[in-house]
Amino acid sequence: MPDTLRRLRLHGFNHLTKTLSFNIYDIVILDYRVRGCTRDVAGRKHFIDHNISSIQNYLSRDTKERYQAVDVNVYQENIFHTKMAIREFRLDDYLFCIQEQDLEEKERRRIHKLVRREVAEIFYGRNLARGLEF
Repeated sequence: MPDTLRRLRLHGFNHLTKTLSFNIYDIVILDYRVRGCTRDVAGRKHFIDHNISSIQNYLSRDTKERYQAVDVNVYQENIFHTKMAIREFRLDDYLFCIQEQDLEEKERRRIHKLVRREVAEIFYGRNLARGLEF
């Protein structure tokens, strides 16, 4: 397959990785579903015209280092799904009318735990047991 054609087919992923590298999101949920088909010069249908086993294969190294990622793929349906949660975050991004440096250490740790838990619950899509820590 010529390089120009390969780049064209993966353009959506390239745009996605550029978007992720310029912005920081706490939780990212990516879906890639193959719909329809294309035909080769002999008229044969191809439902997937490139190798894909995970959306993560198309993410930059920097993005992979910043996020914890989990794939939930349904290969027989050509559905690729990746959930990502930020590994480290700045507490100041979650505070209103106060800065992290203005908090006592105990309060800073408490709020950090609450934010980490909130991110985990959204990431897993369920309320987590009270005793669990992240």
